[in-house]
Amino acid sequence: MIPDIDLRDAVPENIDVDLGKQGYVPNKNAIMIALLKKLSFDVLHNFVALNLYISKHSKEKVTVAELKDILTDNISLIRDMHDTKALAIADILQKAVSYS
Repeated sequence: MIPDIDLRDAVPENIDVDLGKQGYVPNKNAIMIALLKKLSFDVLHNFVALNLYISKHSKEKVTVAELKDILTDNISLIRDMHDTKALAIADILQKAVSYS
């Protein structure tokens, strides 16, 4: 026999919600807390991914010609973004590739 599940401490006692004219609008502080939690998680996740990438590839070596090829491939990807900041970065990378 499966025992009864006691959820008395897991759910709030009062679940009445004031819908008002525009429906339910959550507390702005609750929204900010949720957004900051998501941002924190995303930043942490990206730092972990970057750390793993660096650890995996830290022993790799490339020649200047290979580096220029890698940069050239990335320049075309960056230019496809059609973003002014990205285009400025692509221009700087192009200058680095063209530098002799």
